[in-house]
Parts: sequence; C-alpha cells; structure tokens
Amino acid sequence: MSLNSVEGIIGLRQSFRNIRDNIPFLRSMVIRDLKGRYQSTKIGLLWHIVAPAITVVLIYVLFTSLRTYLDPDYWVFIVSGLIPFMFFRNGPSRGSTAILSRSGMVKKMAFPRELVVMAQLIDSLISLSISYAIMLIVVLMTGHDVPLRCMLYSVPVIYLSAVFVAGTMLIVSSLAVYFRDFQFLINSMARVMFWVTPVMFAAESVSGIMSTLLAINPVTYYVECFHALVYYGRLPQPETVLMCILFSAAIFLVGLFVFNRLKGRFAEVL
Repeated sequence: MSLNSVEGIIGLRQSFRNIRDNIPFLRSMVIRDLKGRYQSTKIGLLWHIVAPAITVVLIYVLFTSLRTYLDPDYWVFIVSGLIPFMFFRNGPSRGSTAILSRSGMVKKMAFPRELVVMAQLIDSLISLSISYAIMLIVVLMTGHDVPLRCMLYSVPVIYLSAVFVAGTMLIVSSLAVYFRDFQFLINSMARVMFWVTPVMFAAESVSGIMSTLLAINPVTYYVECFHALVYYGRLPQPETVLMCILFSAAIFLVGLFVFNRLKGRFAEVL
C-alpha cells in the first residue's frame, strides 16, 4: 500500500473522529443556522413549516386544476420527486459557500473544518425531513394511499440521500475556497440537473440521449426511490436501492478525501 493511500485512510478516520468528538459544537452551529436563516422575520422558525407547506399545496392546486392529465394523482408524482430533488439541488449550492461564508471563523479559530459543512448538511436535512412529513400529510389527506411500510422505508432512503449530499458538499465547499467561480458553476449545473432528473416525468418514458443522461445522473436513482414509495406505494427495486448505496458510499468517501487534502490551506487562501 502506498504512502498516499495510508495517509488517505488515516485522514478519513480522523474526519469521523472530529465529527464524533465535537457534537456539542456542531449542535450549536446547526441551531445558529436554523435560527439565522429567518432571524429578521416575524414568525421565525415557523417558516421551516410554512414554506414547504405552501409549495406542496400550490402543486396540488395547480395540477389538480389542469384537466389535461389523465392521472388525477400526477401532482403526487411531481411533489414526491420535487421535495427530495430540492435537497439534492440546495445541498451543493449551500456547500459551495459553506467555508467562504464562515471565513472569519476559519481564519481565527482552531476547530475541525468538517463541522462547517456538516452543520449546513444537518440544517438542509432538517428542512427536508419537515418538507417530506408535510408532503406525506397532504398526500394522505387528499386520499392517495401510501402504505406504512413505504413511509418507514423512506427513512433509510433519506439517510442514503444525506450521505450522498454530504459527499458533494465536502467536494464543492473545499474547491470553492480555491476557485471562487466554482459556486456560480454549481448553481448553473443545478438548473441543468433539474431537466436531466425524472422529477416531472417517468424515467421509462424517455429514450435516446435523454435516457442515457438519466442513467448516468446519480440523483435519478434516489428520486425514483421516492416516486416508488410515495406515488406508486411500493418498495423501490433492489437494483435502484443498490445504486443509491454505491453512489452514496463512493461520493462520501471521495468528498472526505478531497476535503482532507485541501482543508490545510483554507485559512491561508481565505
């Protein structure tokens, strides 16, 4: 085994220890992020509930009013893909500014830099969990059946999604420190990703180059899992879940490796 491989393994283990040994500090950062986002508003933290509720209800009203679709539950298909997709889109976007937005803290304080990214991830994950719960409540209230086992199965799928997004956030947050244009590139790529992810349409309904783009897009497999659980009311295909596991593990490990290689000069570059 090469020296670089040994150093990489040691760095990965140290990153896990850093997160585990600094839970109180991480918790305080998460609370600050949650409160800070809506700090100047009248209802404060309630926006974490109001904002996704407005989105879900708006999609319901819009797509149940349009009579051009044969399936009256088409809105369920859209919202069950859109809510998770927003997590995949917003994660890297927020990650691209995670270190930059806390440059003062990074330059003046000695603490594990991974905590900055993990705090942003947990904040986004809490928003996803609230949005997903609201979506399920509205879906059930409108008469669409979602079996209990599918709701319970959503938990590990959300966990896999979080691991994948954590990896992407680690990558983009570290690269954005060295390449400031990277955050704008990420935002542009997020717009493109929407059209190559089966949020508004079924993956099996496309062919040709679009089918290839869906197949190589990792987010496709996660969105398809959520479609299966909420819209179709069944467990996702085992091969789809396997792809999610592989992508989550690979991207997270790559993210930790890249972050550990670049974080040493954060304070100097900032």
